Amino acid sequence: MEDDELDELASNLYGRYRGVSDLVNERCAGQAGIAGYLRGIYLSVLNEDKDSGGFSDCAPMDSTGAYLSFHTVAMDEYLHNDRSRAGSWGAASDTYQYWVYPSLLKPTIKLELGPSGQPSDVIQAMESLRKVAKARNPEISPANRYRVIKSIPTRIDETETVNADDIDVEAIKKKLRKAINSMLDFEKKALAELGTMPVVG
Repeated sequence: MEDDELDELASNLYGRYRGVSDLVNERCAGQAGIAGYLRGIYLSVLNEDKDSGGFSDCAPMDSTGAYLSFHTVAMDEYLHNDRSRAGSWGAASDTYQYWVYPSLLKPTIKLELGPSGQPSDVIQAMESLRKVAKARNPEISPANRYRVIKSIPTRIDETETVNADDIDVEAIKKKLRKAINSMLDFEKKALAELGTMPVVG
């Protein structure tokens, strides 16, 4: 089709389905803005926890992706997360990621292992952790690229939100922190069960 034919077709379709088209444009544009706004809230929580010593690192405040990672000292030590070899996430790869996992409108907190290219001692540590997590997926091997072994819902659901002014920022932060703390409780109990750190509290 020529450009003028496409213009005429678009005009006819818009004239016929104007209400639907406007709704789709409004919802899609609004949702993209909401996701970005929520990303900022999530990143502020992660970076506050990092700055207070809760995480060894996390996604920086200027992250633009939908997957927002964080790491802990205890899990870094257990899974030898020294980023010294290629693996599931690239050249200097992590052995695992904690994620604020998409969609940003309704995220979950996940623990994902990156077995690809890892040595046998790390694979064995991952498999032990998978068993403690009672994950239903198959045994971990270096042939696996990614393996989620734990998932915790945040109870955040902004899928119907169109206006950022309608978001209760403090409620979002509270829900996110509660889910992250649940994951960190799992980590503490799992590593204690595996004999890598003392049981505290």
